[in-house]
Amino acid sequence: MARPKATINTVDLTRAIKAIKAGGLSINYTKIDPDGTITLVHFPDLAGSGPESADNALANWEASRSSIRLA
Repeated sequence: MARPKATINTVDLTRAIKAIKAGGLSINYTKIDPDGTITLVHFPDLAGSGPESADNALANWEASRSSIRLA
């Protein structure tokens, strides 16, 4: 049984990655859907640095996720 033709190729993925990097952003997460949709996620840097600001960021994230229930 033959595989179906790919909906995305390396040229498309390379073009998307280069565009993100040309904008001065870093890629934190990449997802490629079966329909060929490329999702590149960038999380902005934290305003401060050090353990205190990282803990605050984690606490804020946990608070925002507390209303979401996973089955």
